[in-house]
Amino acid sequence: MSDQQTIEQIQQEIVSANHDRLYKATLKEVANCKCTSCGFNKAKAIYKSSSGLDNISEFDMKKFNEIMCS
Repeated sequence: MSDQQTIEQIQQEIVSANHDRLYKATLKEVANCKCTSCGFNKAKAIYKSSSGLDNISEFDMKKFNEIMCS
């Protein structure tokens, strides 16, 4: 029984480490994205310029919603 538990624990540690590496790689890829067509960067710019969507125009809100819902 203890051998099976050890095997399961090791497998879980490997899976967790792989998920963590994938998450960090994805964050790095998104952060380094310089393309102008990237919806993430457009949404981020709208969010920052409108103080967290508290002070946002109707036009910018429409663009933001289109990006987030597509």
